[in-house]
Amino acid sequence: GGDLRDDAYEAITATIERTVIVNCPDEFPEDWDLDELHLQISANYPTRITREQLDGCTHRDMLVELLTDAAVELYDTKESTIGAENLREIERRVMLSMIDQHWREHLYEMDYLREGINLRAMGQKDPLAEWQREGFDMFEAMMGQIQDQFVAYVSHLQVAAVEEAPRAPAV
Repeated sequence: GGDLRDDAYEAITATIERTVIVNCPDEFPEDWDLDELHLQISANYPTRITREQLDGCTHRDMLVELLTDAAVELYDTKESTIGAENLREIERRVMLSMIDQHWREHLYEMDYLREGINLRAMGQKDPLAEWQREGFDMFEAMMGQIQDQFVAYVSHLQVAAVEEAPRAPAV
């Protein structure tokens, strides 16, 4: 029921950082996959950043800053177009739906993990420690997926205003 504006900014930043780290794992620009980065960023939000602008970045932090600034600008434009109150209501509904869906999937995955966790003992590993570690990793991945999908959904959101039809005069 709260205001998700700050959470939306955090999700935008985290999504971009994850995408940049996956596609630019090294500090050396010649090892970066900028074509895939541009493709994934375009899938998350309709960006105006060109491939040439990405080529001009020499450090990962520059990429993150460039992409984050563009995404925040898009978000602010969408907020002014739709209206802050309308966007907050849409964000609440979208976030609740995504959390609900991903949480159910996470619980199913935790059941599968529980079924196979005792096999870790045969590998000379503590099943409890492995359960905690793998469960935490799965939870972190789930939270990242929620943020990524939230950003993609809100960024591609288009609201159509429906005008009420004029009523016939009462006789």
